[in-house]
Amino acid sequence: MALTAVVTWAAVSPDGDAEGSGESRTNGKDTAAGGAAGSGPGSGSSPAPASPTPKPAAAYTLVFQDKPLTLRAPAFNTGTHVDLDAPKISPSGEIGKTTGVEFTYQDWSDAGLRFVVPLGRSAGTRPEQCRTGVDTDTLPSSVLSRELNEGTFLARGTVLCTVTSEHNLAMLRITDVRVPAKGASGRMPDHVMTLTLWKTAE
Repeated sequence: MALTAVVTWAAVSPDGDAEGSGESRTNGKDTAAGGAAGSGPGSGSSPAPASPTPKPAAAYTLVFQDKPLTLRAPAFNTGTHVDLDAPKISPSGEIGKTTGVEFTYQDWSDAGLRFVVPLGRSAGTRPEQCRTGVDTDTLPSSVLSRELNEGTFLARGTVLCTVTSEHNLAMLRITDVRVPAKGASGRMPDHVMTLTLWKTAE
């Protein structure tokens, strides 16, 4: 009888569960762990795709390129107004009315070129070079007829740049300078140019 009691106590756990139920608890833990792992990479689900990174806006957007522009000498006692955004040359500009104008070419007092916005020389024809020239190789606010008639201050091949009244970047390339004959009273040169315009992100 004593031996039978010992065998029975060993087969039953202190809380009354059989050994088989102990294995079931162990399997239950494995199952729970597997459920937790199922949410990981091995579960077969894919992570949501990342949103595409937006492309940065271009600093300069070409509006037009190498548009012919001829700035003729103004008639006696008149002024020519130049709008580079349009572009438009107005040979009968009124004194003092320069809204929307980048420069004037005048034959009244202090005859010559007058710049309403800063113009600079550019070392090249890329927009980045053009923009740098506006700030680092800036021309004086006016160029008198005497300097223009020498044909050297704004010579053929010169590249001029400015930020316009509408905040565009304009580039003028001088392709020809027609200097008047010596002794031609009151005359100033004609400037044959091409105009390129970019919109800027500024």
